[in-house]
Amino acid sequence: MNLIDTYSEVERLFIGKTFSKDTWRNYANSIESNLAKRIEADSNEYDYERKILPVLNLSISSNKELEQLHQSFLKVTEKLQERVMNIFGKDLDVDIILYLGLCNGAGWATQINGRKKVLLGIEKIIELHWYDENNLAALIYHELGHIWHDTTRNVVTEIVTQSQHAIWRLYREGVAMYCEQLLYNKGRFYHQNINGWLEWCDRNRSILIAEYKQRVTRNENVQEFFGDWCKFMEHSDVGYYLGAEFVGYLAKEYTLNDIANMDLEVLINKFLLEV
Repeated sequence: MNLIDTYSEVERLFIGKTFSKDTWRNYANSIESNLAKRIEADSNEYDYERKILPVLNLSISSNKELEQLHQSFLKVTEKLQERVMNIFGKDLDVDIILYLGLCNGAGWATQINGRKKVLLGIEKIIELHWYDENNLAALIYHELGHIWHDTTRNVVTEIVTQSQHAIWRLYREGVAMYCEQLLYNKGRFYHQNINGWLEWCDRNRSILIAEYKQRVTRNENVQEFFGDWCKFMEHSDVGYYLGAEFVGYLAKEYTLNDIANMDLEVLINKFLLEV
């Protein structure tokens, strides 16, 4: 596990200055070759002037929040490798990078230049108010859950239909949420639990499951269930709740390693017929 902290560079290049994309490109590529190209390709679908630049300007003018985020990053990562070893029994070969992105996500588990990365986007973390120690820990744990799953799963999976994608996303986010809970060591912990979110999810659990099952059987899109920018029944991130509950159900019968390597068709049948 390798930590890359670019706080001092962000402070030097962007704080108190007009945001420059050319400066940002040089900064990003100094972290990792071709990083700027990868980040820009991912954010191309969003309106830069309306959706991205305002978030960037907010983050580089939020000195107090940025400093708190940096202190939280230092505290959370201080014994992170030890915590990961205790839970998973192995270290994770990954770079964890605190950086200024282009609204690609508060956390993004990906691979660049053949190496696994967890990208922690300063601008999105500040926008979502996740800069305190608890929220940042949950975010990092979640992304490491994805990395652990990627390094543990040995089954090649082909996803063709919308139904397969719906179950795959539920499963992927569910494993990451379950790993987040293990690393956090707090049972049914959900970092999304603000203003009664978990209580609402529990109360509407049967409705959420029924709707998700319907969309799977009808081969329909499930984007409303995922992402802070999407809502189902006026609540965001309910797919993460369903995913974690699904993996928690599987964990009553299977080890986490077995769950990490489950066949997609088995997962589809488990969700549709048993949950």
